[in-house]
Amino acid sequence: MAMANTIKRQEKEFILFGTSSIGLAKMYGYPKKSLLFHTDKINRKNTFVFLARRKDFLGGVWEIVRSKMLNKKRNMDFETKDELREALLYEVSK
Repeated sequence: MAMANTIKRQEKEFILFGTSSIGLAKMYGYPKKSLLFHTDKINRKNTFVFLARRKDFLGGVWEIVRSKMLNKKRNMDFETKDELREALLYEVSK
C-alpha cells in the first residue's frame, strides 16, 4: 500500500517498476493492467521489469490484495497481454 501511495503522488503517466523475486513478479504480473516489459539476469538472479499506467496502478494493487484475502488463485499469463503491450508501447513512444 505504501508503494501505491507513492505512485499516486507521481506526476508521470507511466510507471516502470521491477523485482528480482519470482514470487513478487508473479504478484505484479497478476493485475490485468500491468505488463511484464523486460526480463534479464543480473548476478545470476532473474530480474523482472513491469510497465503500467500510473492511473491503473492502485487498481492493480487492489486486485492483488483482494486475491490474497480471498485466497484466490492468480493466473500468470504474461504472453496474453499483447494488446496491452502494444497500447503501452505506443503511448510511451509519443
